[in-house]
Amino acid sequence: MKAQPLTSSRRTLTFVLYLTAGALLWSLLQSRRLWLDHPYFGSMPTLDGLPRLGSPIDLAWYAALVLLLLPAAIVGERRRRWWIFGWCAVCLSRCIWDRMAWQPYIYQFFFIMLVVAWASPKLDRKRAPAQTDADVSRRADASLNMLRLIVSSVYFWSGISKFNASFPKLMTDLMALFLPAGVFELLHDARFVYAIPVIETLIGVGLLFRYARWVAAAGAILMHVSILWMLVSLDYNHVVWPWNIAMIVLVVVLFRDRRTTTFADILGRGAPHFQRVTLVFCTICPGLSFAGLWYPYLSFRLYSGDQSELIIYLPPSVVQRLPPHTRPSIMLDPERNHAKCLHLPYWAEKELGAFVPSDPWIYRSIAGRLCRAMGSPADITIERRASPDWWTGHIRVEQLTCRDVCGTR
Repeated sequence: MKAQPLTSSRRTLTFVLYLTAGALLWSLLQSRRLWLDHPYFGSMPTLDGLPRLGSPIDLAWYAALVLLLLPAAIVGERRRRWWIFGWCAVCLSRCIWDRMAWQPYIYQFFFIMLVVAWASPKLDRKRAPAQTDADVSRRADASLNMLRLIVSSVYFWSGISKFNASFPKLMTDLMALFLPAGVFELLHDARFVYAIPVIETLIGVGLLFRYARWVAAAGAILMHVSILWMLVSLDYNHVVWPWNIAMIVLVVVLFRDRRTTTFADILGRGAPHFQRVTLVFCTICPGLSFAGLWYPYLSFRLYSGDQSELIIYLPPSVVQRLPPHTRPSIMLDPERNHAKCLHLPYWAEKELGAFVPSDPWIYRSIAGRLCRAMGSPADITIERRASPDWWTGHIRVEQLTCRDVCGTR
């Protein structure tokens, strides 16, 4: 029987797969040092009793993540289902084993890949189609609506997370780095800064409604172009460049039709149960993070200013013994008479090409590994700054020594 031409929704879903696989490949190659063994930033097992990943296991796992993307994207609609599931299984197992892999862009792309896989045609034991073309097209329509809700949720929760007392300072500091002086003086007013989370939250809501969709889509595109301009100007955080580009294209592809896709469609009318489970992780769990019931780093809190920090102050004797790949990450702290220090998360971005999860346990583990590598000298001082208070911006500071952190693996 001759195959029917692909419907518009199935072609769109295939394009989303190409886009996601390309962005994932770019991000994985850019952040390759995050996935391989490192004396300080190596794998952080999520469960007690699990060993750290070392060579060559880490390299094999990373190679599987990269290489499985290629057949998953190019084998064709009727054969890609299990290739995508294979990639998702490798990614999920790595994330279960290693907390360093809990990256927000990996989290979002993982669920996009999962939705595309479930929407792909099933084959029976004789590798013949187990569904009619009409059934596959209906699944594609439902899957596209799930993807629309995932994308809109990113904007909504990212905007909500910026309604905190620390965001204006973060945004003002960033604008001062890349804006011309005259433009900075015009835009650094707190009222303008607080307009940013309002606009971003409204983008997430507006994408769900037909008559606001084009305005919201234009706002999303303008926001990502501005972010890319800032990141490229600062030559900073390269790993999220492909994510920003992918989000621009996703907004155009998923929300270009404001006539037939309704609010009820996007909320999951007719969606399979597995896709509703996906929606729980992408639309509900991020909200639970504000009550401490979900991991904040996987809640799309992007440039929100509410993350914790850890600063390791280094005496000259330790600085001289640091490996060459770590020395360029040393900063001078003007608040401590320009003392030399390593600042997390920026040390990780400089050395790995990616941020590490803003988790106190991970920060202490990294500091403990550094202390052990340096022989646990008593003159290393560690300052842990907790996440700023949501309402006041107050930061609780804890002073630690190598003895305090060396018990953390």
